[in-house]
Amino acid sequence: MLVQNVIRAILFVIMFSIGASALGGAILLDDLILHYQTKHILNESRGLSEKLRSLNEDYDAILRLIQEDPNSLKRITPATVGADSVDPNAVYPKATAEALAAAKKVLSDQVKAEPNEPPMPEWIKRVRVGNRRKILFASGAILVLISLTCFSPKRPTLKEKGKKSKR
Repeated sequence: MLVQNVIRAILFVIMFSIGASALGGAILLDDLILHYQTKHILNESRGLSEKLRSLNEDYDAILRLIQEDPNSLKRITPATVGADSVDPNAVYPKATAEALAAAKKVLSDQVKAEPNEPPMPEWIKRVRVGNRRKILFASGAILVLISLTCFSPKRPTLKEKGKKSKR
């Protein structure tokens, strides 16, 4: 009798937890999707703010360099602005149209490869399709009902009550 009760308890816990998880997943699906989207936006904004911080540090370094050495501005300007060089001994490479086209192609491929959709677990992607959310909800409810009706603690029958009262 003890072994049977232990098996019933184990089956009850397993079936009820699976059913409750399915019910919770079906009910909270919109909130889970919103959570992953918000998390994705937060990660993107952190990356952008890190890029901005890096650019600010670079600009600060250039400003310090210009303040410390005013001649550095004359050396940086042709490379930065693209103006003709003042120094006849300096060679500044010019970008060809082919090199610019290749760079544009690489950058456009890189933009296409970046995922715009937030990374979500596969089960959330599958449940979002069609009526699968309703099916998940129904199956979870059925599992909870089965676990409550079939694996709940066994109540003593009238015969067993009669035997206990005679003792």
